Amino acid sequence: MEKSKRLERLLGPLKTGMPRTGEREISGLPDGKWLEDGVYLVEESFPLSRHHGKVPLKDLSCAAEVLSEWGATENAVFLDLETTGLAGGTGTYAFLAGAGRVIGNAFVVRQLFLSTPGAEKPWLDHLFEWIAPASGFVTYNGKRFDLPILQTRAILNRKTPPGEEKGHLDLLYLARALWRGRLPDCRLGTIEAGILGVNREYEDVPGWLVPQHYADFLRTGDARPLSGVFIHNKTDILSLASLKIFTAALLKGNAGSFDDLLRCGDLWASRNRLQEAEKLWCLAGKHSSEDITKACLRLAFAAKRRQRWDRAAELFERSLGDRSSQLAALVELAKIFEHKFRMYEKALEYAEEALARHRKTRPFAEVGNWSYTKGDLLKRIERLRKKIAERT
Repeated sequence: MEKSKRLERLLGPLKTGMPRTGEREISGLPDGKWLEDGVYLVEESFPLSRHHGKVPLKDLSCAAEVLSEWGATENAVFLDLETTGLAGGTGTYAFLAGAGRVIGNAFVVRQLFLSTPGAEKPWLDHLFEWIAPASGFVTYNGKRFDLPILQTRAILNRKTPPGEEKGHLDLLYLARALWRGRLPDCRLGTIEAGILGVNREYEDVPGWLVPQHYADFLRTGDARPLSGVFIHNKTDILSLASLKIFTAALLKGNAGSFDDLLRCGDLWASRNRLQEAEKLWCLAGKHSSEDITKACLRLAFAAKRRQRWDRAAELFERSLGDRSSQLAALVELAKIFEHKFRMYEKALEYAEEALARHRKTRPFAEVGNWSYTKGDLLKRIERLRKKIAERT
């Protein structure tokens, strides 16, 4: 509020929202209505029968169950904020909140616009009223940005922060797990273009320009440059819905490439859901015979966790064709043949081959994990030779 007062002193009185007699009118806002002074609502409904990009919205109802391990809930609200900056803290506030919910057979997107910082309290009231019926949030980096912003603004306005008891699916973390290293970056716009088949309209505004357009509006009262910001925000909300549906389809094994299936299996394994993980790794193995060794390594570790030693040894053997994971497979085979099968000669062969492989990756200095792994292999080889000598 102190920053707002300084801004008023520098630029003159700000337009406070709903036009009044004798005041300069706010012009150029998208079709909508004033809820009260300083709070403007734009609302649009999208039938669930339509697509956003290449993804049908009708599958939203099935996605929550699949993604429940990552915080998804039924009847969630899809939230995205446009703010006066990206730094966070008490000096940053939101001026446009997009919130989408499934109502009947439609996906309804509400956009609440704050036309003056002085109306933040009623703006928050209307936003929290729309959020309240939802059982959780779906965001993109909302755990680190959107929700903390709302919580800070709520506290400053002496309100109860939202979301403390709600579930939260932050799709950024899933996007990074699935596409990091395969796309230039994991920004939502990159995911849209590369994965979802969404083409942004030409009126859309890049995120880095959004704060400047709002600052210009506060100075002039001309909202026409903000039309692209409204489009940008609405598209973000629809893309969150599409990304949730598409990610759920991948995790069910209903779509995706070899790498998609492999990484989705990794995601299930990270939640200790080995049955789902093995299913997707097996699908990946059938998907690409050239890369089957990568799937075999993951299946081998899953068999080891289940103490299926014969199956694990077979799969570790099959994964030796992948040079990037050859060392790990050799070490595991040495362990299994020593401790489970008591076949010390065979275990020694694997251990010595692992040491030879390890030496080929020698760094400039024998430090860190390289040195530790070398020492572990040398101890294993020495122990196996003693066991063989004692048996002889």
